[in-house]
Amino acid sequence: MRDARLNRRLEALGGRPGKSLTSAFQDWVNTRAAHRFFSNGNVGEDKILEGHFAASL
Repeated sequence: MRDARLNRRLEALGGRPGKSLTSAFQDWVNTRAAHRFFSNGNVGEDKILEGHFAASL
């Protein structure tokens, strides 16, 4: 993603697979940030999986 903040949030989420947002981020500030990440128009499934697809090639 072009925005460094979104990249940092994606990396933080990637380190906690399988957990709910509430349990992955133990405080309200980071939980709300994760919700904002997913509701951001610049974030989509294609952008989230882009790195995986590139590594597979």
